[in-house]
Amino acid sequence: MERGVDLESWEFGLRSAVLVAGARLLEKLIEGLGSGRRAERVVCECGSEMESVGRREKRIKTVLGEIIFRQRGPGRRFRSGREMSGRD
Repeated sequence: MERGVDLESWEFGLRSAVLVAGARLLEKLIEGLGSGRRAERVVCECGSEMESVGRREKRIKTVLGEIIFRQRGPGRRFRSGREMSGRD
């Protein structure tokens, strides 16, 4: 082996780079899950229609590292002010 070559350092550096790349790929693969608009209206018990309040960001720890999952946020009911998930 040549002098000055540190195989262990190269392995750890390569492993770190591959894990980061894997985490970013996983983020892309799950992007859009649990989001989007429903075809039908969602109506509260009080009779008002649910209003979207956008997407929420959630950080998830995986074996690849931490990823960000952007999921549909809760809807807000007009009159009652209660929140519910768009999946409820």
